[in-house]
Amino acid sequence: AILGATQIILLPLLVPAFGLEDFQYGIVAGLSVYAVAQVVAASSIVSSLSADVATLVKLTRVILLAPLVLVLRILFKTEQEEKSDSNLISNVLKFLPWFVIGFILLALLRSTEIIDQGIGLDIRSIAKFLFVLSMIAIGLTVDIKEIVKVGPKVAITIILIIIFMVVLGISSSNFI
Repeated sequence: AILGATQIILLPLLVPAFGLEDFQYGIVAGLSVYAVAQVVAASSIVSSLSADVATLVKLTRVILLAPLVLVLRILFKTEQEEKSDSNLISNVLKFLPWFVIGFILLALLRSTEIIDQGIGLDIRSIAKFLFVLSMIAIGLTVDIKEIVKVGPKVAITIILIIIFMVVLGISSSNFI
C-alpha cells in the first residue's frame, strides 16, 4: 500500500520528464501500478484520457490472468486433478474478479447508450466518492510494523519490479 501510494505521487512526474502524451502515460500507469484503485488515482491526476487508458490496460491485465492461470493449471495438473472432471468455464470464472465482469457489463451498457450520458455522469460522481473511500480504507490497513518485518530485500525486489514495469510501459507506449 505504501509503495502504491508512492507511485500515485511520483508516477505523474514521468509525464514531463519523458514528454509522455496522456495516452502513453495511461499505458505506463496501467502496466506498472499494482492495485486497480491506485491505477485510477495515479492516472486521473494527469487526465481523464490517462485514467481511461490506464483502467483499460489494468483490467486487461486482470482479465488475462484467468486464462494464464488456467493454462498453467492444465500444464501442471496433479494426478488428483487429472482424475477429477472439472468444468472449463467454472475454472475461468473462479479466477475472474467480479469487478471485471461489472466493468465489462457497464462498458457495454454505456457504449450502446442503454445508460445515457446523464446517468453515466451520475454514476461517475458516485464512483469518485467511493474511490476516495476505498483509498482511505487502503490507508487504514497499512501496518508499518508489518512492512518493517518483511525487511529491505522484499522492498527492494518490489521496487525493482515496479521500475521494470515502468520501463516496459514507457517503451511499449511508443509503439502503440
